Amino acid sequence: MKHAALSISLLLVLNAHAQKDKFILKWSPLSLADIFNFPTVQAGIETRLSARMSWYNEFGISCFTYSFAQPDTCFLSPRGFKAKTELRYFFQNRDKKRRPASLSDVYYFAANAFYIRDVHNRGISYYYNKDSSQMRRDNFGVKKTVWGLNIIFGYQEAISKKILFDIYGGPGIRFRYVSNINKEFDYGRDRIYTGRQLNAGAITEETEAKGGFSVAPNLSLGIRICYRL
Repeated sequence: MKHAALSISLLLVLNAHAQKDKFILKWSPLSLADIFNFPTVQAGIETRLSARMSWYNEFGISCFTYSFAQPDTCFLSPRGFKAKTELRYFFQNRDKKRRPASLSDVYYFAANAFYIRDVHNRGISYYYNKDSSQMRRDNFGVKKTVWGLNIIFGYQEAISKKILFDIYGGPGIRFRYVSNINKEFDYGRDRIYTGRQLNAGAITEETEAKGGFSVAPNLSLGIRICYRL
């Protein structure tokens, strides 16, 4: 009887330990200022799988379009969403002698896969037939699908019993497929006007005006505000 009571107590303790930080809700505030893709309201949930492993899933939906990105003519109704799934491995807490009893004050290594669907309108200035004396303006619709993989290193820190910060970053690769509608610009014949300095905006313009399939490096950086259930 003693042994049975001891076994039951042990199971209860292990179960309580396993349930700690079972779920953490997360919000990505910087996604509202994403000028490289499109701004989204983006949130996710982290599920603890074991003492050192967790699974994180995130979803974001387009909330508005920046006024400076709106062309003169619109062919499509702007919309889009982002989805991400991530598997995480946690290292020791600050006290190196104990394994992570909770998912706070810990470093982690992760790998994720992401998917982005983006429908919007684009306006570009270009030199017709690559002749700098003939600058023209073209507005067209863009349908873009992006998918890829990232390797992530991050740190999750608690500032209270319920609130945490998740800071992360890492390199990856992205695969893009772009299709256009009502486009007059011809990538082989014409040349896009990008100004004197090449920047991320100019690269995006060229990618979307060219269309088709392409591969590019990806850099994932961010911070999440988290609530422990």
